[in-house]
Amino acid sequence: MSENQWYKVWCLSLESNTDRREWMLSIKDKIGLDFEFWNATTPNEITDDIKERYFKYTNFHEWDVIPEAVMATFISHMKILKWSADNQTNVIVIEDDIDIVNPFDWNSLEWDTFDIFKLGTKTGNYCYAYAISWKSAASFLLHLNTIRITQAYDIEMHCTQYLKLKYPIENVFEQVYGVFQSNLAPNGYKRIKTNKNTFL
Repeated sequence: MSENQWYKVWCLSLESNTDRREWMLSIKDKIGLDFEFWNATTPNEITDDIKERYFKYTNFHEWDVIPEAVMATFISHMKILKWSADNQTNVIVIEDDIDIVNPFDWNSLEWDTFDIFKLGTKTGNYCYAYAISWKSAASFLLHLNTIRITQAYDIEMHCTQYLKLKYPIENVFEQVYGVFQSNLAPNGYKRIKTNKNTFL
């Protein structure tokens, strides 16, 4: 495997979510990826300084979500981006509430042909499964540290115009619904305040 084809697989997961981790381990062979768990940032770790630095202009309060949990997810992904850039290693990021629905040849990834390869559904805004090259991780991290963040991580990723996004021909991963309660939106994603110019 050439140097630019080398990659690390991180499964983003709260250390306390043992049921989710057991689920992911149970499908590890089916996925065909030798992942390790990345201990996600917890809502309790979101300090006032972090809120002021990154989330001062977000619209999370307009939604029936736990704002600190959305922020923690965002910071968790940023930490993985930093790890990728610092270690000059491409990464595949998966979250702990997914299942693989179509087999995928992981050796077929051509890291030079994309910035981010979404590995979930064929369309849509999501961050529960994606591949990102280390150079793109460094670029995206710099972008996030420069802009005024207004939305959740998956939307900021989707709206970053300079990133070349690639989607699979067929769905690879899908989230499993009705199995685990959402850490971000236990009551489901719904708006509690109306502002047609903003979205989560």
